[in-house]
Amino acid sequence: MVGCLFISFSLLTSTVPIPGIYLLLGACLLLLVVPHLLISSTNEKQKENTKMKRHHPSPEQQEQEFSADDPCIQETCDEDPLKSKYDSSHDDSSDDSFHFEYESFAKRSKFYNGRQDDEVAGKVGFLKTEQLKTEHVADDYDNDSVNDNLRREIDKDGMYAFCCCNCSCLENEKKHHLYSLVNNCGNTSGDNGRGNTKLYHRACCHYDRKEQSEDYLSPVQVAVDKALASMGTESAERAKPISHIISKYKQGQRDATKYENEEWDEAKDCSIYSNPVYIQCCKDFQCRIKGSKRKTPLRVLDLFCGIGSGTVVLKKLKLPLGTVVHVEHDPVAVEVSKFHHKNDGIRHVYLESFEEVYGSGEDPDEEILNSVIENYGPFDLILAAAPCQNYSQVNAYKSKKKESAKYLLKVGFLIEAMNKLQRKEHSATRDLLFLSENVVFREDLKLRINSLEAINKSYRAIDGCGLQPIQLDAKDFSPCKRNRFYWCNIPVRSIEGIKNVASHVSADVCLDEGFLMSERVLELEGFHEYARAVVKANAFMASSSRINDNRMIKIKNEEGRYYIHTYSVREREKMLGLPLGYVEDAVNNLFRSLTGDAFLKPETIEGTSHRNFLDQSLWHFRKKCYFKIKPRFNEPPFFQIEISAPREGKQKLEYFDEDSYSKHLLGNGWSLPVVEHLLEPLQELFDKEDLKTYPLCNYNYPWEPYASNGRTEVSVPEVEL
Repeated sequence: MVGCLFISFSLLTSTVPIPGIYLLLGACLLLLVVPHLLISSTNEKQKENTKMKRHHPSPEQQEQEFSADDPCIQETCDEDPLKSKYDSSHDDSSDDSFHFEYESFAKRSKFYNGRQDDEVAGKVGFLKTEQLKTEHVADDYDNDSVNDNLRREIDKDGMYAFCCCNCSCLENEKKHHLYSLVNNCGNTSGDNGRGNTKLYHRACCHYDRKEQSEDYLSPVQVAVDKALASMGTESAERAKPISHIISKYKQGQRDATKYENEEWDEAKDCSIYSNPVYIQCCKDFQCRIKGSKRKTPLRVLDLFCGIGSGTVVLKKLKLPLGTVVHVEHDPVAVEVSKFHHKNDGIRHVYLESFEEVYGSGEDPDEEILNSVIENYGPFDLILAAAPCQNYSQVNAYKSKKKESAKYLLKVGFLIEAMNKLQRKEHSATRDLLFLSENVVFREDLKLRINSLEAINKSYRAIDGCGLQPIQLDAKDFSPCKRNRFYWCNIPVRSIEGIKNVASHVSADVCLDEGFLMSERVLELEGFHEYARAVVKANAFMASSSRINDNRMIKIKNEEGRYYIHTYSVREREKMLGLPLGYVEDAVNNLFRSLTGDAFLKPETIEGTSHRNFLDQSLWHFRKKCYFKIKPRFNEPPFFQIEISAPREGKQKLEYFDEDSYSKHLLGNGWSLPVVEHLLEPLQELFDKEDLKTYPLCNYNYPWEPYASNGRTEVSVPEVEL
């Protein structure tokens, strides 16, 4: 290089003609560039060879990687930590079955010290002996095979891991990048296999977009390593001083005032009684029940139905139901509803989006609406709980211009359009009954077309006056708060009789044994300024930052030592009036199935994917959700999954584990005692002998005035997992 520079300088200072100088300079530049290009090409080939070796290790490499000479594998200890702590029997009587060796993750981990004991395999209680399903089933969604370029260049039989089927990259990023596809670090197959070399993860799903090194570990293995590394180092729960409890309590009260908008308006039901539209609705309902009683079951359209709380209320009221069309886009919430509402003599239909009923325009699509009515209707009742994030004062990302902000308004348009269409095309003689719920919001929010006045008129208007919502707070019916607007054309009975009793019920009646509300502890310690005769639990919220915040704390007293916890899932279910285990059992069953059949087994069995193990009814989760894999400390399988919830107007996805997802769903749910009070007049549509008892929903709430009505609280039957 130095020589070339010297020649160039000499030519510039000589008397050689200009064209000749240019030719000589060009030759010098070639001498500089060509060797560099050759070196770069060689390096790229070396990188590609390394990558191919990583995906397809030679037998010698496999033997070397997992040989008995590996110092990590030779590590021993007197007692296997997994065996001693989680020893459980397994059935190995069938020759046609095989054992899922979860321990392959543990054995490959440098933090595992029990590799000398082969009997550990199969003894983790999480896994059972099962027979491998080898047949691949066709799928309604696009297949999970890696793209054609990858199949030609790397692996024709490769499959994406369950967590990587739903790529979150932008369209212009979804190009063929070899660096973004990595398998389980070239694990060996066969009898001594420790991984699945045919299963590929996207680096862009779990890691930075950069070349992965040859010691790449799958996301599951990384989580297991972290969990095993911390085994035995966990610290015991520590008691908190009373000053800490006071601080938490004060912050929780400040947050409650801010989030629940208690400074705005107290709940009241009297104002609607002078509303001319509501008065007309009451007259129409009275005419309906004065005639002959219904002999046909109700057909219900349940919009934004969530976990199916509305269906629970209708069953609890013993109303005969023929068809219930559930419209919900959260797949976890849908699984909760499906888990319980089946084999009950009701036709349950599940639609994913509001647009499947309404259309995508500003006004209802008459053709789509008519198709829904023909297939599932005509409908008698509409329930709705449109997304509230764009009306809530605590949502930092709210925008009245977003499409989701229009759903509350569109529900009103839908009801009016369906009334006209059912009368015109389907010989309906009565208007639809409806109940639509949302958060309490001020009229001066300047919501433009979504103002409270515009929303009221969308449900029904007479002489320019819209249907005013009734404002009710769950604290007048139950041990927890939940202040909400309800638009309905069903006569609302006075709440005074219930309020006089239920408003004096404290949340203490719903707490697990040994726990106290913060106010009770402070009073016991002599801080009488915090004493309250009645203590209500603050409103449950759905955001990941608020499901377990200071508003949700309870205190455990152990011989004068205080430990701070937050309300459990079952306590929240009880306060909202749901059957115990309604959400928790269904969500735990779902997470258990996905953890074992979509992640653990495919990661450990060569040549398999979720299609070999997971129930086909759950395959759609890989296309509708995103997943994170985190360590699960001190409990097999030593990793856990987190599932993303729908954005709901938020800028970033929120991820929840099984416990927090249950609390998230309950934060979006209804207070059943309130909705039951509003829908109770529907019983008058039927003769008493025609009312139907549903086993799951034949219970009373465990507080007065409900508890003494003759029925007892029930739990959801145990389901074998």
